Amino acid sequence: MSNQAFPAIINPRKWAEKGFSWSGELPLSHFARLCESLQGSEGAVKAQLQFGVDEEGLRYMRGQLQTQVTLICQRCLTPVVKTLETELSMGMAWHDEAAAALPSYYDPMIVSEEQVELLPVLEDELILALPLVAMHDDCEVQTEFGEPVQSEVDERPASNPFAVLAQLKK
Repeated sequence: MSNQAFPAIINPRKWAEKGFSWSGELPLSHFARLCESLQGSEGAVKAQLQFGVDEEGLRYMRGQLQTQVTLICQRCLTPVVKTLETELSMGMAWHDEAAAALPSYYDPMIVSEEQVELLPVLEDELILALPLVAMHDDCEVQTEFGEPVQSEVDERPASNPFAVLAQLKK
């Protein structure tokens, strides 16, 4: 299964057993929770997903997600375009105890029901890939007059709050 319509609801256990894969593009606007943190919903998410069973008999979903998003620079408050890229390596588990037993190279994907909505799983991974603080690589803070702010470092030694006690000791 490749470059076909996005399968919104899947049976991940069957997909893993049959070794299905899917690749294609999804409109960024389909990811509503992600778009709440962005400056727009234009663009697309490129996705490649592979399902299978590993040598230990564990079902997995692996893949890559990539997109460009527009955020607000937290230093100059203007739009900044960032590329989000994330690798997926998720082991399927039926409950929390099974998820805790997964090897460390798998993130748990709880599949307690027969069918799973795939879009929220991918959206969670993209939200985790957002930068903690969005900034331009070469950003300077601008004043309202358009001049860069020079940071002033006070080179005087800090006053010692215990200096008064030292005088009493003498």
